[in-house]
Amino acid sequence: MAKTPEELTADWEEGKLPADDYFIKLINNDITTGFFDGLDFSCCADFGIFQILAPVPTYDEYKAMQERIADLSKKAEELELNNKILEKCQEEDFGVSYVETVKTQRTNKELRGLLRECEAWMSWAYAELYEYDPEHESKNTEYLLTRINAVISESEV
Repeated sequence: MAKTPEELTADWEEGKLPADDYFIKLINNDITTGFFDGLDFSCCADFGIFQILAPVPTYDEYKAMQERIADLSKKAEELELNNKILEKCQEEDFGVSYVETVKTQRTNKELRGLLRECEAWMSWAYAELYEYDPEHESKNTEYLLTRINAVISESEV
C-alpha cells in the first residue's frame, strides 16, 4: 500500500527513505521532482524541502494509470447515460424524479450524521449538567436524546 506524504516525510527525516525519484513540495510551495540517493536530493538543498509527496511512477506505471483513467472515464459516461435513462423511466412510471429520490436519500444520510454528532455532544452536556447540579431535571433533554438514538439506530438497521 502506498505511503502518505506524512509517512514519506517522516521516513526521510529519520533516514529511512529508500533511494528513488520523488515528488517534493518545497518550502515556497513549489512542487518538483528529485532523485534521492539515500543522503541528499539532487534537485535542491534538504533545508528547502517541506514535504516528500510521493514516488515518481515508472513509465509502465504511468501508462497503466492512464489506461485506468480512460477505463474509468468510459464507465462514468456509461453510468451517466444509465442514470438519464433511469430518471426518464422513474418519472414516467412513478411520477417521481430519480434525482429527487437520490437527493432525499443523501439529505437523510447527512441529517442522520448530524444527529450522531448532536447525540454525542448532548450526552456529554447532559452528563456535565448533572454532575454540577444533580437535582436538575431535564426531561426534555432525556426525551430528545431518546428520539435521536431511535433515529440513529433505525438508520443503522
